[in-house]
Amino acid sequence: MIGWRKAVLSLQGQPTVIELPNDPDADALRRVDLFETYEHGSMDGISYSIDIETWSARARLTFGNPEVPSLRRLARSLLAVGQEVGRISGIGRVNEYVKVWSRYEE
Repeated sequence: MIGWRKAVLSLQGQPTVIELPNDPDADALRRVDLFETYEHGSMDGISYSIDIETWSARARLTFGNPEVPSLRRLARSLLAVGQEVGRISGIGRVNEYVKVWSRYEE
């Protein structure tokens, strides 16, 4: 398969980009249920924007304060990518941000 995968973590308009050997979010994205309903209180302050491009489609998925189980799974997967961005880039502010972010996923 010919292609590439990049992860971008943007902190206040300053992007950090890394290349990934595989797509760690593919399984979680396949399992997102766009019509899932879930009654639960709202969490604060987290929003996500994911740009997806394959050979056959392009999409942007945005969501905030994930409550439904499928979006919670995706948020945990995205956190793992954020941790990888911090590890590979070695940028201190990225690692600090990921530490704060991880508290929301506990």
